[in-house]
Amino acid sequence: MSSLSRVISSWTLKSLVPTGNYSSIRPPLPTRLRVCKVPPPPLPFFPPIFSFFFLENYISACSVDGSVILSKRSEPQNYTNLYICNDVVNKIFIDTYTPNFPLLQDTPAENQKLFVCNNQNSIKIFDLPSLSSSCVLEFETPINFASISPDKSKMIAVGDSNEIYILDRRESTFIRANTITGNISLFIPSFALDIFPPFFSVSLVSTSSYFCCDWSQDSSKYAVGSQDGEVLVYDIRSTVPITIIPTVNQGYISGACRNLKFTKSDSVELLAFAEHESNFSLVDARTFNQRQVVNIDHQDGSEFYSDSISWPNLLSNSLSKICGMQFSPDSKLLYIGKAPTSFFHILSILCFPLFFSN
Repeated sequence: MSSLSRVISSWTLKSLVPTGNYSSIRPPLPTRLRVCKVPPPPLPFFPPIFSFFFLENYISACSVDGSVILSKRSEPQNYTNLYICNDVVNKIFIDTYTPNFPLLQDTPAENQKLFVCNNQNSIKIFDLPSLSSSCVLEFETPINFASISPDKSKMIAVGDSNEIYILDRRESTFIRANTITGNISLFIPSFALDIFPPFFSVSLVSTSSYFCCDWSQDSSKYAVGSQDGEVLVYDIRSTVPITIIPTVNQGYISGACRNLKFTKSDSVELLAFAEHESNFSLVDARTFNQRQVVNIDHQDGSEFYSDSISWPNLLSNSLSKICGMQFSPDSKLLYIGKAPTSFFHILSILCFPLFFSN
């Protein structure tokens, strides 16, 4: 029973009866990954696209020249091109908040808003589908990305500084609640110990900019990805990260973490993050101590299997840029945008990695 006590967290479980050998309280996830390329329509962007966002009824993408396009998923060729600013549009996403019914699944189209993070020290908010300006959130630095919690109560934003902005919702807008200075710990995840020697945990102040952020499905944790190739996971109640995960090419330009997403379905708990080039990782978001890495340039579009959960040697010279990623609502698909040209490429990946709990 003592071995079980470490994994039982609910105080309401008062009586447990041993039934023999067991391997895990948490069932392992299937390991098959399937990659299929979707034929992309050409976009009116030059240089290439910088980010994209999927919703049930919309596809949106933005460019480094200050443009944003919006189209219905049923009619991807018929899009609206909106010029936002004369600077870089970094990231975009759509908020589905409904006043008085914040957790409503089927949000009326008139209550959906497009959030545009840009290099003009702001987040610009537009009404959908009209694309009329709703409001502007001002900051002290260019904003690279922002994310609204699944319970719709908070938003985090990160930019060209080592600060994490936490905002509270006030009806259809947000107000600044707290600012956290990013911390770095010398803690090394267990799957990387064969490369990095173990260190004592020492908190340091990060000077790296952050490119991306996202919330866990229960809104209790959030993660940010840094320019130096680190993913920091925070509990909302703490200002110190609970774990830090390095990218494969950490310390190199190609290893910068530019995209990061948690699954939002209760059936799967994963954290996915992509590097600037080629590699993306799937991490068990229940414990954050097991991981798989996939190099999208090494896949030919057929089914493949990846059973290894050790740190792989996937350093790649490929120039494929990962410009965005998004889980499907049921978390069975992971859409990944590649931007080697001015075309919109999507990889649909059946992402159920195999994580063993010994």
